[in-house]
Amino acid sequence: MFLLDANERVLDPSTRGLGIGLFDGAFERQFNPGAPAFDLGDPILNEAAEDRNFVGSDSRRFRVHLSDPSPVDPGSLPDGRRFVMARWTTRDGSGQILDDNRGASEITLVEGEPGTFRSMSLMLVTSEQDRDLETHCGIEGRYSYGHERRSHGSSDHRLRLASVFGSTVLSYPASAANPTQTLTAQPFLPQERRRLAVSLFVGSRTGLDRPAATPSEVFEVSLARAIRIYAALGIDVQTAEHPAAEAARGQRRPRVCRVQGGHPRRDFYYVIDAPAWLGRRVDLSTLSSAAFTAFCQGFPDVGAGVRVLYVDGFPDGKFGMACPPCDFVGCVEAGACACQAERYPARALMAHEVGHILTDKSSRYGRIADQTNGFPQSGGHYSRPAHPPDNRHIHFYNLMGGSRYRLYDVDVREAPPDAAARIFNQYRDIRASPYVTAVAP
Repeated sequence: MFLLDANERVLDPSTRGLGIGLFDGAFERQFNPGAPAFDLGDPILNEAAEDRNFVGSDSRRFRVHLSDPSPVDPGSLPDGRRFVMARWTTRDGSGQILDDNRGASEITLVEGEPGTFRSMSLMLVTSEQDRDLETHCGIEGRYSYGHERRSHGSSDHRLRLASVFGSTVLSYPASAANPTQTLTAQPFLPQERRRLAVSLFVGSRTGLDRPAATPSEVFEVSLARAIRIYAALGIDVQTAEHPAAEAARGQRRPRVCRVQGGHPRRDFYYVIDAPAWLGRRVDLSTLSSAAFTAFCQGFPDVGAGVRVLYVDGFPDGKFGMACPPCDFVGCVEAGACACQAERYPARALMAHEVGHILTDKSSRYGRIADQTNGFPQSGGHYSRPAHPPDNRHIHFYNLMGGSRYRLYDVDVREAPPDAAARIFNQYRDIRASPYVTAVAP
């Protein structure tokens, strides 16, 4: 048994990780609730043909290939081709079952050359929301009409939940208590894994009891979305202590408190008394640049991670602001950002603003009209590749475009009139950021 990558090359799991799905072939257009589409949900490609399927067209898809010249009790498709069944599960970093598709872990492998069997494309994902998407089985005649799209908990569901530190396990035959063929691979090998530290601060309007964001908004929405998004790049997101905040907590009249989540190593943030730290007359509903500078002076960059401040709003009506180091050389604001609390469905505001720090894309680039809604957008955002014109790297679904959940591994050339031509690649640029570090073995 062995694996084939998206380019049909043999993937050696000892030298290369599988990767996690980027959904970079999933859409031909963006969500449109009005005429003529009247979309009820995102128009994800989910047809039988691989190139018209979000799994079959993903750059991180893989297939299973095995040889068995004499399979026991093989199945038969209407066109006469034989098929066999294997099992596909994932495990977490401690080796425990993460996703066995609710016990229905069987996948179908169809015979090509005599005695050789291949699966349809499969894909790993980082959230239950993605895992629960239906997937067309892609095998004509395998299931009756109306049952070709397989849901989580059905055989031939082509998605499994994965983690940065976990593994995926394949075994054949599916019915065997002691399978004759097994294979274990990892989404990311140890040397491919990265870590991102973020120091989270929530401004409180007065004292420490009127915060701009609630624990559920920080932990269950904002941080959870960031963890999901950056895990697809092999990056483990964790919250980090800030020495100035820790020192302030120890004072007799502290103007900082710490809110702990469910995971002591990953989940915590600071609530800060905004008038004490940002200025006596600070208004968190219209955070001024002077107040943000005061925040950065009080909690400077000490190499602990990206600093994030949650507030109520901004004077320009936008959702957030960020200070990428390339545009703020030598400034205390470099490497810090601010955003509203996460109260919007299908958006990831904190992950987006942090993305500005990690991509470190100057405001001289990415200043084209917003490809999602046609309105002007400030610089530093994602620009869809110009070629080929029908590419599926849609602006709307990109974290740095429409503030959605996807990041793409694609080169984009930009040549604004006031700057040199450059090639940007989100996947590569984020992983190379100085704020993203290797994970110690």
